[in-house]
Amino acid sequence: MPVITIEFDRLRNYIDEDPSEFKKWIAWIGVDIEDVTDEYIKIEYNPNRPDYGTLIGILRTYKGLKNLERGIIKYNINNSFSKKYSVTVKSSVKNVRPYIATLVAKNIHLDEALLTELIEFQEDLHQGIGRKRRKISIGLHNFDIIKFPVKYKTVDSDFKFIPLESNTEMSIHDILAYHPKGIEYGYILEGVSQYPILIDREGKVLSFPPIINGIDTIVTVDTRNLFIDVTGIDFNLVLKTIDILAATLHDYGAELYLTQINDPEVGIYNTPKLEYDEIEIDIDDVNRLLGLNLSLNDIISSIEASRLGVKSVSGKKIKVIIPPYRIDILHPVDIIEDIAIGYGFWKLKPDLNIFFTIGSLDTRTIIIEEIVDTLVGLGFQETIHSHLSNLDILYNRMNFHENNYLEVEHSKTPSYKVLRTWIIPQLLESLEISKKEEYPQKIFEIGYVFNKSNIEGELHLACAIAGPNVSYNDIKAVLDSIMMIYNKKGYTINPIKHSSFIPGRVGKIYYNETDCGVIGEIHPDVLLNFKLEVPIACLEIDVKKLFNEYFI
Repeated sequence: MPVITIEFDRLRNYIDEDPSEFKKWIAWIGVDIEDVTDEYIKIEYNPNRPDYGTLIGILRTYKGLKNLERGIIKYNINNSFSKKYSVTVKSSVKNVRPYIATLVAKNIHLDEALLTELIEFQEDLHQGIGRKRRKISIGLHNFDIIKFPVKYKTVDSDFKFIPLESNTEMSIHDILAYHPKGIEYGYILEGVSQYPILIDREGKVLSFPPIINGIDTIVTVDTRNLFIDVTGIDFNLVLKTIDILAATLHDYGAELYLTQINDPEVGIYNTPKLEYDEIEIDIDDVNRLLGLNLSLNDIISSIEASRLGVKSVSGKKIKVIIPPYRIDILHPVDIIEDIAIGYGFWKLKPDLNIFFTIGSLDTRTIIIEEIVDTLVGLGFQETIHSHLSNLDILYNRMNFHENNYLEVEHSKTPSYKVLRTWIIPQLLESLEISKKEEYPQKIFEIGYVFNKSNIEGELHLACAIAGPNVSYNDIKAVLDSIMMIYNKKGYTINPIKHSSFIPGRVGKIYYNETDCGVIGEIHPDVLLNFKLEVPIACLEIDVKKLFNEYFI
């Protein structure tokens, strides 16, 4: 969990309140206190609240809770120079790191404490929503050094510039091989022949994302104007991240300026967008979920205390305005949680449950735990993936297509847009990430899959074995062991054709003449799609069909 350290001497610059009062109340905004002394307090916050990664972000909610400031914050942005502050995106980046968003922030006073905080905030965003820079990465630059327009393009591995933390010119190849950041994050660009570069009109290198910035635009305490870039593979997340940074700098007193991105595929667009979302909630749902009997005015007051806004009220429906830095709010329940914070958790009185029961494990839980123990005993490691995935992982990379999937209507990110219909693709995705680890690798997951025919979900078990000498026989031995341990006699494997598997090494698993799964060796084309270099054998079983006696 990310942690922010707040020095009380610095806190006094932003709020006229004794530190003892701050220490007394801060936990009520929904954070944990990791450490507290007379000089500072360390606050641990949930990664789904990246806006809490700075002092000003913490104070937004804190001031609302203490009734010092309330309601939505309006963000002003100067759009007079957007065409001047422009970035041209070259089509070559589309196969490497396709998306970018930028902003200009002027007249900000960067003392040592704020500069340190921004750099730490940048890294927290990298590690959290950025998934260790894989999904997004951020570059902070001295705006006054840059000559526009800026180009976002690719170069080959011989291209040279002086990176941060170096006094000499280095090639892209050498940065990836010898620079500390190249060693740490170079795996993200593994397999590419062209590398993304952000460069200005005069040829100064701003950034080599997601690895390291150039030294020409280094930010110091003397910097007063900032240019910030966010690049990544998730367009929506790139836009959200630049909004978080823009809101943070605005609240620290910076003047925001719109920038223009000229993209050959997306088109011309301006960033930061700083758009406000809206979600409708029901008063009855609020009181039912919180166990309270709040009036309309109480609810509105609690919404504003959480620094949200109210657009309109119609009967028992309230349309709530969501500020651009709140990327964690996806559902009315998230609003209701904020209402509880704004109302005050200390006001909630626990009730003793008067019902007494004797608990026991559900039979389905028993078989799941037994299967997990069995596979761990066979040398497998358990993995857990999201129920949401995307068409690229589930079908395109698997060279397999069907139309029986369920799709999220208004997905916040293309990476999580489709409910998974099988687990094997996600196991291959995990093996892709861990391919630098020692082989053989044996992983499994037991979890639910979904399709149009069964929206409640089917419980599946999927296993994968990867290694230089792995074959169909290895995964068949695992299936034999499972069947023997659970006395499942009379199962058969019938050969089939399946484009994800090698012909002649794939079959349907039948038990009591019921189709209950698939087993086989992954096709080389699929391995290539996942950048895997060793054979992989997999199986996937419908647990209910095989262990029906536990699901009665």
